[in-house]
Amino acid sequence: MSRGFCDAGFRVVAGFDSWTPAVETYRKNFRHDCHDLDLYRAEAVDVVAACKPDIIFGGPPCQDYSPAVARNGERAETKERAGLTVRFAEIVRAVRPSLFVLENVPAIKGSYALARARVIFRRAGYGLSGVVLDACYCGVPQHRRRFFLIGRLEARHGFLDGFLRRGLAATPMTVRDYLPDIGTDRYHSHPMRNDLRCVFPIDEPAPTMRCENRPVPPHARKHGVRALTTMERALIQTFPTGFRFSGSAKEQEKLIGNAVPVNLARHVASAVLEYETWRIQPLRKRQRDGQSMTATKRRDATRAAIERAIKRMHERGESVNVSGVAKAARVTRQALYKCYPDIVEILRRP
Repeated sequence: MSRGFCDAGFRVVAGFDSWTPAVETYRKNFRHDCHDLDLYRAEAVDVVAACKPDIIFGGPPCQDYSPAVARNGERAETKERAGLTVRFAEIVRAVRPSLFVLENVPAIKGSYALARARVIFRRAGYGLSGVVLDACYCGVPQHRRRFFLIGRLEARHGFLDGFLRRGLAATPMTVRDYLPDIGTDRYHSHPMRNDLRCVFPIDEPAPTMRCENRPVPPHARKHGVRALTTMERALIQTFPTGFRFSGSAKEQEKLIGNAVPVNLARHVASAVLEYETWRIQPLRKRQRDGQSMTATKRRDATRAAIERAIKRMHERGESVNVSGVAKAARVTRQALYKCYPDIVEILRRP
């Protein structure tokens, strides 16, 4: 997520991971340090606190929140990686940054680990906003649904909901939109289940990039279908062209598949910055903005009532005039003229 937060305007001061390829990749692409540290270790809180962060963001491993109820006879979410969600909450509680952002798959919403984390956050004084976003509406040419839990000290619950919705695109971004020179009209992507399709056109969002890039099966290869290259998969995750990955080919594919798309992270980070900018505005200006929004909603509701009244009167064959419309819409003549200054001309039209 660091690349997206940097692109949005944050100054990231440190990263943390305990997987060597991830640490090496981070150090290749950022000037600030990446600590090779297991966050379960006792000194982790002190190391994070020494950075004096205003915001902590991260994505605890998502593998243990898959729909499978059990693995090897025990609930998936009881495993150590799922416990990192609670550990994330404990670190936030100890360090007390102004803000935090936690990312994971939507299945985490029903987990015991997230329920415990929410309790920790609330007791520490954080207002919470939780939302599931599909990356294809956030500037990413890929269907990738991810859950974000954002917290802010002394904020009301749901404080960021409206800001997160503002920048969403009206239509999903396709592969062709983002990579017009990809050089193929369709490609192979290994499905999560054998009963799902594996060939996709570039005129729709790509499926979720997984942690593996398997060979194209013979029946698809004979029709000229190819797999995406490692770099193309990274671009679909919206990594910049010059981003460098470490490790073996398999490890690089895993790094790409596990990453939060850069533009998705930037969308969330931009919403946080927009909220913080709004929050520090003088109270009087915020009240004026709120009153202006309320007035706009009232005017829109009045217009809708007027239009419905005119439509009903036409359908009934009634004489349509200003007084009749105002009465049918249950508004004053003054309100009618305010919404439609040229109402007389409108009513004369057939």
